[in-house]
This record gives sequence, structure tokens and C-alpha cells, in this order.
Amino acid sequence: MRLHVLSDLHLEHFDSGRPLPAVEADIVLLAGDIHRQCEGMAWARGQFLEALD
Repeated sequence: MRLHVLSDLHLEHFDSGRPLPAVEADIVLLAGDIHRQCEGMAWARGQFLEALD
């Protein structure tokens, strides 16, 4: 099983987004502070779930 671990991205400080390394993984683990409140969930959904479609 391959993991892609991302931690403390603090996306609220990056207006134009934040580049992420391209990694083939079975699971993405988002730990720490990703974004303000529920904005991190919306970002993760757009970033990772849409890639599965």
C-alpha cells in the first residue's frame, strides 16, 4: 500500500494555490492544518476525489 502524506499545508496563506508533488498512492493522508475550517474538506474533495472520476 502506497501512502501520500501531506501535513500542515496552511492553504489559507497561498492565494494562487500550492504545488503538490506528483505521487502515485493508494491513500492520501491529510494531517495537521490544511485550510480554514471546512475549506480544507472542499479543497481535498476537488484535489483528490475528482481525480478518481
